[in-house]
Amino acid sequence: MYGPKTLNSLAALSVAGGIGLGGKAFEKNVDTTKTPISIKAPVNKLEVLKIKDLKKSEKPEEAKEEKPVDVVGDMLVPHLKEMEGWRARRYKDSKGLPTVGHGALIDGSFIGTMQKVFPYQSKEWRQKVAAGNMELTAAQGHELLMHQARGKHDQVRDMIGHETFDKLNPKLRMHLASEHFRGMIKKSPKALAMIRKGDLKGASKEYLDADDYRENTDNSIGKRMKMLSDALAEHPDIATMTNTSE
Repeated sequence: MYGPKTLNSLAALSVAGGIGLGGKAFEKNVDTTKTPISIKAPVNKLEVLKIKDLKKSEKPEEAKEEKPVDVVGDMLVPHLKEMEGWRARRYKDSKGLPTVGHGALIDGSFIGTMQKVFPYQSKEWRQKVAAGNMELTAAQGHELLMHQARGKHDQVRDMIGHETFDKLNPKLRMHLASEHFRGMIKKSPKALAMIRKGDLKGASKEYLDADDYRENTDNSIGKRMKMLSDALAEHPDIATMTNTSE
C-alpha cells in the first residue's frame, strides 16, 4: 500500500508527465480544440541577422558605369572661376580691358554673345551690362561663362586638330582651353605647331620662351602660363595615347 505522501507525489508526476492513469485523466480533461497548444522554438536574433546578410551577399553587384569627364563643365569652368574671380559689374582687367562676370571681355562681339546666351533679355538690358550700368546676377555670370568656355574649348580643339586634341588627357585639354580663353595660345604659334606634331615636351619649353611669361612670373598671367607648360611636360608620349574624348 502507498502512504498519503507517496500517492500525492505520483498524482503530481502523472499530471505533469502524462504517465499511467494520471496521463489519461489529463488528456480527458484538456480540450485541445478549445485551447490549442503551440510550441515555438526560441528565435536566435544573431542567426536571423546572419541569414539576412547572406541573402544580401548572394545578390550580384551591378556594374557601375563610369561617368565620362566633362572637361568644360567639370574642370574648365571651376578653374576659370577660381582664376578670373567674379565682378557683377563692368571693370578693367590687369591689361586695362573692359570685362565683366568671370573674365568676360567686353569687345565688339560681346553684345552678340549676350544675345545668344540671354535671348529673353531686352537689347537695352544687354547694352546696360556692356556699359556698366547694369549688374549680372551670379546665375547669369555662370551661364555666360559656360557658353564662352565651351566655345573656347571647341576653338582650341579646331586649332590643334581633333585627332590630336582628343588624345590629350583632360587636364591638358583644360589648360589649353583656359589659355585660349585668355587669348594667349595664338601668341605662341611655334608651341601650337609642336603640339600638333605631338612634341609636347618641346611645346612646354617653347610656350614659356616669351616676354609675356618673363614679365609676369609673379602674377596670375605667368602662373597660368606655367600651369600649361607643366601639363605639357607631364603628359605621356602622345604616340602611346588612345583617344580620350568624352
